[in-house]
Amino acid sequence: MPEHLRALVAILFLSGCAFLIERHALSSAQLRNDLARRRNAWLAITVITFLSANFWLFLVGTAVVIFFSISREQNKVALYFALLFAIPPFEMPIPGFGVVQQIFPINYPRLLAILILLRQFFRSSSASKLTSFGALTLDKWVAAYFLVHVGFLVAFHSLTQIQRGILVLFLDTVLPYYVISRSAGATKPLKEALVALVLAILILTPVAIFEWARHWLLYSQLDEVMGGALEIRRLPGAR
Repeated sequence: MPEHLRALVAILFLSGCAFLIERHALSSAQLRNDLARRRNAWLAITVITFLSANFWLFLVGTAVVIFFSISREQNKVALYFALLFAIPPFEMPIPGFGVVQQIFPINYPRLLAILILLRQFFRSSSASKLTSFGALTLDKWVAAYFLVHVGFLVAFHSLTQIQRGILVLFLDTVLPYYVISRSAGATKPLKEALVALVLAILILTPVAIFEWARHWLLYSQLDEVMGGALEIRRLPGAR
């Protein structure tokens, strides 16, 4: 059996154990139902990633899973957190046309931001549900962070690279901050989102322990299998 398929079996077993423990730890039936729904999406994305053997097929398959999950999800931020760590952030540039060789590099967290957070941003903005940017003190610090990075882009890169860098910076930092800080502002949605984040992190705990104990990085073959751009440095003695 190829190494990436053996790794998939190990990941499904370890994550399945983690999901089972989390389900028994949750006291609310609603939280257990939410966990089961997000677990199914997490597992589906993982299986698609390891079996697609192609980055673009992975993107299409993942997008289908996310669209299906969004239609059944009330708390979009909780869904974003629940799926955020399912796959490492390997990336590929979206091909351009003419003199523009590429539009911008797309990776898994960026795909989640586009499909979940950007959708939530436009829906909430059209309904005037989001507090305007700059209303909070933290907004100004985020804006300063954004402008500093834009300054570096302007100083050292071409116009095309500047535009690409601004788009990537917006998707990676400003959009998640803005949508999460506004959409999860109420107490109950915020608690649900934080629970989803903690549970998503805990799923990786048995995987990390297994990788440390066996010196086997379970996701390390994905770059070669999918033709992505993720570089994983192997531990000394790792297989």
